[in-house]
Amino acid sequence: MVPTSTGKYFAVPVRAKHFNQNEFNLLPGNEINRESFIGKQLIQQFTRLAQAVSYNDVMNVIPDIARDLYIGGIHINLLDSQNRRIDPKSNAEIYQI
Repeated sequence: MVPTSTGKYFAVPVRAKHFNQNEFNLLPGNEINRESFIGKQLIQQFTRLAQAVSYNDVMNVIPDIARDLYIGGIHINLLDSQNRRIDPKSNAEIYQI
C-alpha cells in the first residue's frame, strides 16, 4: 500500500524478477540476458561481490547493485562461516585465506 497526499492508501502492483532459469537467467548458455547491458552490469557486480574479502569491499559494491536493479536501497546481513553476524565496525575479513 502506498500513501496518497490525502493520507489514504491505495494498492500498487509489484513486479518481481528472480535470477533463475525461468525469469532472468544469467547462466552461460543464455546469451540474450548475459549480453544485455543490464546482464553485463549485474554479472560484473556479482563477481565483485563474490570476490569481496572485507566488509568494506561488500559495502563498496552494494550501491552499484542497487543502481543496476533500480531499487532505492539494499540491506544485507553479513555472516561468517559459523552463521555469526559480522560487525561492520570491525572491518573483519569475510573469510580467511
